[in-house]
Amino acid sequence: MAASSGKEWRPHGCIVSAERDNRAPRNFFREEEAQIIPLGDMSLFVSILDHGGFSAAAKALGLTPSAVSKAVTRLEQRLGVRLLERTTRRIAPTPEGAAYAESLRRILDDLDKAEAAVVEGRGRP
Repeated sequence: MAASSGKEWRPHGCIVSAERDNRAPRNFFREEEAQIIPLGDMSLFVSILDHGGFSAAAKALGLTPSAVSKAVTRLEQRLGVRLLERTTRRIAPTPEGAAYAESLRRILDDLDKAEAAVVEGRGRP
């Protein structure tokens, strides 16, 4: 189906949901910029902070540490800012990373609430 602007029609959101700490990748299409907003990468970033590191987040999510690291690298490249300070012993969010994580937590919580409301209302006409 084509939109009146001549652009290919795409849904604004395509969400695959899983448990809060085992969130499956989510992506949203941002038409004005013709790009996918990587909610899966964003969820992984928050999980890294919540679990205290790449390996712990990877284990909790059933992913490899490499996949988790690549997700953060993609985010940092897309945003043009370093989100995490990495050493061999620990990771810590940069000031930008901490602010970003705070915003992401609110966004991801709002998505969870929206999905719960839809599921809750499913049985009603």
